[in-house]
Amino acid sequence: CDTGPSEMIESGTNGVLVPESAGIDGLAESLAALMRDDNERARLGAAAARVRETYNVRSIARQWTDLCQSSV
Repeated sequence: CDTGPSEMIESGTNGVLVPESAGIDGLAESLAALMRDDNERARLGAAAARVRETYNVRSIARQWTDLCQSSV
C-alpha cells in the first residue's frame, strides 16, 4: 500500500504487510507463519500497541490543535 496501512505499519517491526501481488496465498502464508510463532506474534503485538498510541484520537486531536495554534 502506498498510503493508509503502510503509513502506520512497518512490516516486520510492528505488523505484517502483505504485497497485493502476493495474493490470497501470500496472505494465508503470512497468517499461518504468525499462528505458528507465539514470540513473533507477541513482539509485533507489543510494537503495534505503541503505534496505536501514536494514532489514537487524543494524539491526533493534539496534533491538529498544535498545527492550528502555530498558524495563527
